[in-house]
Amino acid sequence: MHVHHSRRCEFDAFASFSLFGALLLSLAGCGFQGEPPFAGRQVPGVAPWQDIGPITLCDGAARLGPLSFGALGTCDDKAAPACATDADCASREACLCGRCALPVCDSAEECGPGRVCSFDDRVCDRSCASDADCAHGEQCVPGKNVCRGLCATGADCQHGESCDTLSGRCLPESCASDSECAGSCRLERLPAALAEPSPIVESGGVTMWLERTDPMGAPAIWRATSTDGITFTFDPPHALLSGRAPSVLHDPERGYLMLYALGAGSASSLALATSTDGVAFTPSAAPVLPGADQPSLIAAPMGGLVAYYLGADGAIGRATSTDGAAFTAAPPAVLTPAAVSDPILWRGVDELASPFAQALNDPSGQPFVRLWFSAHGTESAASQQFGKTLPTPPDFSIGEAASTGGGPFVPYPFDPVFDRVLEFLTHPSELDPAVIALGDSWLLYYRRAAADGSQSENLAVARSPVVPR
Repeated sequence: MHVHHSRRCEFDAFASFSLFGALLLSLAGCGFQGEPPFAGRQVPGVAPWQDIGPITLCDGAARLGPLSFGALGTCDDKAAPACATDADCASREACLCGRCALPVCDSAEECGPGRVCSFDDRVCDRSCASDADCAHGEQCVPGKNVCRGLCATGADCQHGESCDTLSGRCLPESCASDSECAGSCRLERLPAALAEPSPIVESGGVTMWLERTDPMGAPAIWRATSTDGITFTFDPPHALLSGRAPSVLHDPERGYLMLYALGAGSASSLALATSTDGVAFTPSAAPVLPGADQPSLIAAPMGGLVAYYLGADGAIGRATSTDGAAFTAAPPAVLTPAAVSDPILWRGVDELASPFAQALNDPSGQPFVRLWFSAHGTESAASQQFGKTLPTPPDFSIGEAASTGGGPFVPYPFDPVFDRVLEFLTHPSELDPAVIALGDSWLLYYRRAAADGSQSENLAVARSPVVPR
């Protein structure tokens, strides 16, 4: 699906809503730029990003959810059978991180197609209009419109359920600890803050390094793998090293190179680590780039390495390395908030974050760098609500820029290219972009958050139907 991109971002998102017939759902648009450089002209090949939703990250048999949701599972003393798909499980169960279980939820988006979140029970139920919509031995509960099993004893119920002898129905039993169960609580969701994904396509799947912070813990760098780019498993099942915001480059000669952040704020610096297998990393003896944060590491077209990073001045900087060990900053900044700000499409941009660079070739074979980034600004004009004029609060959205020489960068003239709009007026934030070509489409990984960047909702993914070339 292609959208004429001379219109503003929110219009493209609304048009995408209409085409999908999902006016009440969250949709992310707006574009994918396929040909550099921009040079202030309209470029063909733009298509909308289609928001797929949160990715699944499995830590053993449990998935990770936002810190604000907390731990959640079901009361279940029975051994959960292994599975590959939902078809391997009973009718009300789902295949979750390789095990059959009754899925739990605190948001509708945790449940997926065909299921609804019963918020009072905190489980994902199969929706129904009548008993015919349910499996044999189940009933469509009047008023709730969800399928529940009929039972005489607990043996008639599925994992995470008990038999209510008064109603003769299986009832879900959600829990956060063993104290809430007659037996044990099997946790299906663990809280963690996830950020700064660094994905690489290898062996037909996706390997992702990312920042993970557990409750009461410090940020650490983990590695996860996936066959489809949507469901990931931590591999190995422990942190690789302490640090933040990893950016990993696989060099055929030198193995895996990771540039990552230490410290925070004005005390942040970048360190380098090397690995032969992408798992066991050896950190450098000292930071290689003081005063920098949120790096993106790429190979330079003529040899050596280039690192893009967020500088202490709030602009995106550039550093180079000829030996893969020492980096030298190359001022001036390659992208500033003022260069991104636009009086119509992206007003008052005052902050940049999380650059993600791609070393690519244009259709004629000439090298260029595409830079994805997050920026804080306002995409919509003030709105009329109940007779009052209300300004749209600023938020973080994702933009795109390009450079034929590695810097300075020319922003895409119709930024932002990815901006979710909820309920037609609300703009939450999209941070930490990372883009890969997988199969016949592009995938954009990003972190969801509240408009001001707080209350992180962890990592999600969007897809562009533009075929990579």
